[in-house]
Amino acid sequence: MSNSVAAKGFESPMSGAAQELLGRRLFRSAAWITVGNTSSRILSLISAIIAARLLSQPEFGTFGLIQSTLSTFGILATMSLGVAATRQLAIYRDQSRERVSIAAVTVLGLTVVLTIITCTLLIVLSHFLAQRTLKNEALEGLLRFSMLLLGATAVSSVLTGMLSGLEKFGLTALMAGIQNVTTLIGCATLVRGYGLYGLIASYAAGFSVSVFCGLHFMREVLARATLSSFRRHVREELVILSRFCVPKVVCGLLVMLAFSGAQVLIARQHNGYQELAYFTAADRFRQFIFFVTGFIGTALLPLLSNVAWSGKIERTDRRAVEMGIRWTALLVVPLTTALAFSGPQLMAMFGHAYFANWSVLMPVLIWAGLSAITGSASAALLAYDNISYFFWQQVGYAAVSIVCVFRLKAFGAVGLAGSLCVAIAVTAMMNYWLSEKAGIYTSRAKRTYFESCFGVCAACVCSWIVKSQYKLLLAAPAIAVSIVISAKYWSDASERNAVFSWVGLKARKLSSRQNLVTNG
Repeated sequence: MSNSVAAKGFESPMSGAAQELLGRRLFRSAAWITVGNTSSRILSLISAIIAARLLSQPEFGTFGLIQSTLSTFGILATMSLGVAATRQLAIYRDQSRERVSIAAVTVLGLTVVLTIITCTLLIVLSHFLAQRTLKNEALEGLLRFSMLLLGATAVSSVLTGMLSGLEKFGLTALMAGIQNVTTLIGCATLVRGYGLYGLIASYAAGFSVSVFCGLHFMREVLARATLSSFRRHVREELVILSRFCVPKVVCGLLVMLAFSGAQVLIARQHNGYQELAYFTAADRFRQFIFFVTGFIGTALLPLLSNVAWSGKIERTDRRAVEMGIRWTALLVVPLTTALAFSGPQLMAMFGHAYFANWSVLMPVLIWAGLSAITGSASAALLAYDNISYFFWQQVGYAAVSIVCVFRLKAFGAVGLAGSLCVAIAVTAMMNYWLSEKAGIYTSRAKRTYFESCFGVCAACVCSWIVKSQYKLLLAAPAIAVSIVISAKYWSDASERNAVFSWVGLKARKLSSRQNLVTNG
């Protein structure tokens, strides 16, 4: 679909019945994702705390650097096929079961081939990366061993993208939960005896289990593809995937190279790996916020893709984007407030040295909150094929972040986090301008976008100003105020009633199941 067609689609509202259906689908998807990923991110946070306490600070910082290096190689391994799978399977879902299967098999096959090539490339380049780039010879063996984690992560992310395209968000949440439980068990049993190798093995085992679960959940879809139909459609699918993935991959590489380069700049300084340890600990809370709240954008991508390309609904709906932004704001502002006002205590879970450097958490939380808020608009840009808009905002993010790190690297972890905070603020402004140009915002979405971004920044700044000994005393009032403000300004009475009804329905179902088990 061309940008002009997509823009025209945004200008026309859908019928009331279509809006209600879209809202219900978005609510159901976002609710399952939020519940499932909240629990899985808590498990992931516990794993990181265990690892930080069992490893030295330089070792934990090294793990963060290895993760960012693997993320860069991971972009080459997946080529953004996970996002492409979400979009393509959502488009085909109501049109042709055969095309869904062909697209799934094509994406999975490409991922396996690219993963093998990328893992081989990692082994070949590990000596150069350790010696020249990271300036640490001891990392050569770790990078080669990390091939296991790279391969499992790549295949797992693509399988998750497939399930998301089918709107099977309950299964993706289950995959994430099983993965993090496995990782947690591995951290508790392997890190003490095997150090960083044990930690990497724990994460590799978690993602490997996730791969097995994803293949099991997708087995019927994959089995429907026949050899004749695959030959008939594979070339067309490859063209569609390449047209979507190539710009997305370039964006991802720019962002990850900037992020990895920023970490390398910090690591090369005196006590650089210790500073990276503080940043890695704070980054766990960034991931927590982003995975819990940013998954609303994940729910929007298949939904909007399906609506934009479906023959059932001819006019697309800007209100879905508005709901995504409002619901993200409802989650992210109170959550950011809670984490900000309990910052010293949260960092203390990693150890006393992390408690002394808790201030790095504040810019990380702003980075996380603004990233989650912009996620809904970014998902809409991808769903409606505005790849060029998405590309330029990512280029801006990468450029600003690396320039700021050069200027602020003397401040260590705080300088790195502050640089990323500035970069995401610039990206948020660029995202708003590009999304406004594409015509995907209602007036309420614009207002919510600005208010929620301001709310995230205000919560972190207020926490920064308050003395450490008073933060916990003010935490409960601050969280209560943020919840009341969020509910009042960013939700409707009907939406609040829908939440209560959904929670009540699930509670009744759970109670009835327990009664059946007890009586049985």
